[in-house]
Amino acid sequence: MRGARISAVAPDIETSAEGTHLNGPRAAQYLHALRVLLPRDVSILPTVPWPSADRIRRYPYSVVAHFADGLIPMAYWYTNSSYVVTRRSILYLQKFHRPVMPLGQGYDQRIDLPSLPPSHPAAELAGFMLAARRLHVQAVSLWVWQTAGPAQWSALSRARHTFVQ
Repeated sequence: MRGARISAVAPDIETSAEGTHLNGPRAAQYLHALRVLLPRDVSILPTVPWPSADRIRRYPYSVVAHFADGLIPMAYWYTNSSYVVTRRSILYLQKFHRPVMPLGQGYDQRIDLPSLPPSHPAAELAGFMLAARRLHVQAVSLWVWQTAGPAQWSALSRARHTFVQ
């Protein structure tokens, strides 16, 4: 692969619910070390949890944004409206003056919590894409390709024409 290079890294900056001991100073130390170790032309695009009212009070979004070239909110809607979760994520994170590129729920939510109702991917993905399009984001993506079905692949295929610049 001649001429191939890494253009970005997307560190997954999770909450304590996922077993981390995250706080502002730790996030700053980690992201500063990444910036020092990576070439200047490699973007840092942290994936962050979507900013629910509860997370806004305790997650160090401003610290993470300070070291970021863009932000990728994990807009996983579960039993919430995909449109509302995506819209709130974008609007809140835009205040940090970084590009926001939401990451949607591309899997059946019962993988995380079997007691949840089944997903309705076509409708959920439509809301996700509509919010992203209306708020003029540069890009969207879905997690995770291994369990993506026809609805997810179709939504990504259509999005390719929506978010190309």
